[in-house]
This record gives sequence, C-alpha cells and structure tokens, in this order.
Amino acid sequence: MKRVKIMSPEQEAIVFPKNVPSGYEWDHGLLEAGKTNPEFYCEGYGHTEVAMIRDLSNGNEIHFYCDGEMRINYLDTNARDCSSLSDIGIENDSDLQRVQFNQDYDFVNNPWFDCYLTKPGDSESEWLDIVHFDIIREGIPAAIFVFEELRNKGEGWDEHSE
Repeated sequence: MKRVKIMSPEQEAIVFPKNVPSGYEWDHGLLEAGKTNPEFYCEGYGHTEVAMIRDLSNGNEIHFYCDGEMRINYLDTNARDCSSLSDIGIENDSDLQRVQFNQDYDFVNNPWFDCYLTKPGDSESEWLDIVHFDIIREGIPAAIFVFEELRNKGEGWDEHSE
C-alpha cells in the first residue's frame, strides 16, 4: 500500500491559502511553512522570485520577488543571505520575531517582497510599486485588488489613479 504524506496545517496554509478566491490560481513556489518573511528568500543583493498568483479570467500574473539587501549582525557573525540565517540562530518566522528586539542582533538592512505584473504575451514585467513583508496576509490581497482594478479599467496598472 502506498503511503500518502499528509501536509501539516502550517504548510497547507501556504499551499492553499484561504484568501485566494475562486478564479485565481496560486503557486506558492519557494514559500515554506514557518518561513514567510522575506529574510528567508534573500539571496545576497538580488531579485529572487518566490511565488505567483494568476487571474484565470485573462491570464494576468503577479509575481512576488524578494528584493533588497539583508545584513543581520549577531555578536561577531553576520548573515547576508538566507543560507546564513541558521548560523545566527534563526530557523523560522518565530525565531526571527524573537530576535528582532534582542539587542545582540543588529538589523542593518532588511529585504522585502515586491510585486511585478506580467500580462499574456508580454515578455517584460511591470513593476507595481507594491512593497510588503508578508505574501499571504498582504501580498495576495494586494494582487487581487490590482487584478480587479485592471478588469474594471481595462488598462495598465497605475498606483496613483483614482
């Protein structure tokens, strides 16, 4: 008999977030349970795609990237990318939250999640000027808002339009 691996509730919340309505397709990409902060996806000073949501009615996609530089100093060690977080005792969101107010940790630079819109047939993505630190709670609702605005206006995204 084949064993079926059952997902933890934490991972299920990442793979099947409740705030993705019907009509949209969610791809959690690199996003892992317990690691929803951008620090866990920062690869040096870079631009790493983490996740994507697609509007099934027209094929528009919003890609979530981890942007920016990270530097967290702890005693005589520093973390400049996600691979070195465990060297300073940070394994998950809870650890990160715990150390943010610990004076032994110095947060010099912080990465963030940024949103880019890709329309079907376009080879270039449009930067949406939407920056956030939590893809599930902030990024998905922002993406849904942009998709709805695009459908209502039938134009390109302009964060300054009324």
